[in-house]
Amino acid sequence: MSNYSLRSWSELPAELLQYILQEVYDKKTIFQCQLVCKSWKKPAERVAYHTITISSYNPQLKKLVSTLQSLEHLGERVNKINFNIVIRNSQKYWDRLGYFEKLSGYCPNVKVITSKNSCYWLWTRLLMQQHRWKNLQEIPRPIYSDNMGVYIKTAYGFYDRLTNLTLILNSLEYVTVSLSRTVLTKLLSDLSTFKCLKHLEIEKLNGLRLEEVDEILDSCPKLISFSVHRRHALIINNRHRSNITENTSLLNKIDLFKPKINLKKFSFCFTTDGGKATLNYIMHVLPSLETLHFNPNFYKTDLVCSNAVIMSFLQYSLSRTTIDVKYLACDDITSLLPVFWQSEAYRAANKTEVSLAIEETNLLNTRPHHKPYIGMTRRHEVTVTFVKFDEACSRVELIENIGSFLTNLKIGSAWLGLYSLTATRATSREAFLDHIFEYCPLLKRLEGSFHTLQFYKPKISIHTSLEELVLISTVVHPTVLEQLSIQLPNLKRMSFLKKTFTKYDGKNIHRKNLEINMPNTRFDKLYVVREFSNQYYSNLFLKHSSENGDQYFYVDLKSDITRFSESSHLDYSNNSTSKTTHFLNLRCHTFRELVVEFDKKKVRLLA
Repeated sequence: MSNYSLRSWSELPAELLQYILQEVYDKKTIFQCQLVCKSWKKPAERVAYHTITISSYNPQLKKLVSTLQSLEHLGERVNKINFNIVIRNSQKYWDRLGYFEKLSGYCPNVKVITSKNSCYWLWTRLLMQQHRWKNLQEIPRPIYSDNMGVYIKTAYGFYDRLTNLTLILNSLEYVTVSLSRTVLTKLLSDLSTFKCLKHLEIEKLNGLRLEEVDEILDSCPKLISFSVHRRHALIINNRHRSNITENTSLLNKIDLFKPKINLKKFSFCFTTDGGKATLNYIMHVLPSLETLHFNPNFYKTDLVCSNAVIMSFLQYSLSRTTIDVKYLACDDITSLLPVFWQSEAYRAANKTEVSLAIEETNLLNTRPHHKPYIGMTRRHEVTVTFVKFDEACSRVELIENIGSFLTNLKIGSAWLGLYSLTATRATSREAFLDHIFEYCPLLKRLEGSFHTLQFYKPKISIHTSLEELVLISTVVHPTVLEQLSIQLPNLKRMSFLKKTFTKYDGKNIHRKNLEINMPNTRFDKLYVVREFSNQYYSNLFLKHSSENGDQYFYVDLKSDITRFSESSHLDYSNNSTSKTTHFLNLRCHTFRELVVEFDKKKVRLLA
């Protein structure tokens, strides 16, 4: 390969330049890039005019049309138009100067038109000018079912090239759980009209049955993504629940040897189907799925799948890029999960860590059996869901049986609030820490959510594996931190206060936790956010600083703070001489970075 020397930015290859420009979100910057040099002009134009967002009729749309009128080649670069204009209910007041009609002539290569607002008249105009939008593949999706009539008419106008379609089936003929054969036949006939359809979204009051889903996939063989949403769950009382049994003949109506190999994304919401038939269908008929969202069947919770079926489905899920499956009733979780984590499929997926989340829900509290549910999240983390609050012993037994495999554990708030080991063992919120440390020797990360942690006296002297501890809490007593700092010598990150929003480097971070150092641990990063009084934390910080001999400070900052110097006791340089200094509980020998935020004052310290 010959050496290539880049003498100036103007010699940057066009392909690389266009890739860089695509990462720039500021349109003003993109337009300025057109003026840098001749070699930058075309790549910048492609990015700048690829997607046009129109927020006002006059002057924005008028100015755009005027620009494209004088520079026709720019219109050929437009691929997508976003309409953010609130279109009025009177056609004569909307496109009164005919700019939209002119736009269709100047932008012949537009493939996508979207709208965030009412688009009744936009659909009408598209239908009237369908011959001018020859490459249009996606029209604005409907927001309400009231507009489905004009939306469908417009969609039919582009039947030979439309790739995206959204159907909101809320009329009386679609209210029933199972569609009649007449209604289903008409729906399949309508869908088969769209020969280029690749993305289909259906919203129906009670979802679709699996058998109906299969027929739709047969009618639309080019589908890449298919989403079925249920707008309102059908309420079925206990009198009808006894009549709901697993449909053992379901798979007899479906050809499992006819896979839909083009489908990459599938989001499905149950109606009356469930159990192993549905799982077997997904595993056999949809082998190419990359994304799977499997919504819960709230009123069919009495179906318990065998370990063999659940095992096969979990292994199938490992090869999906994105997975979100919940509420699969399992026969015996404690014997299933160890086998799954030690299986060849799990190891083949390069899974070096074993993650488990334990949750609770009230959504399924009418089920007849008391077995927990199992699921898998987007990070391929297994989730076990319990229903009743008084099933704490079952949760404890779960930890005792499978804890030796775990490297990551997340526990929901409801369990911790009502945590109870057994009648003969200690009952407190604090007891769960020692219990988990005892049965999870390989644990690297632990996250728990509860309200207070006032006392902790561990029975186990040390736990060497844990590197991150997240205790989402409002009050943590200093003695707890002291005990944990002794018990967890390899802890690298400690968080114990939940915040809604904090700022880091000037950017809002959602759900950031308060993280604090402890005297016997070493951290790479530390974030401190004050939620309580100054006195509460000052006493804690002063105590530890005095004992450890650390000479580190935080400063009550002024608005013109510029930086902290890298010295033994962190000082700062600014234009003001007024400052207030406090000792902070830091043992910073290995610190790289520190962020301290008090009220609206924030500082970043580099050690």
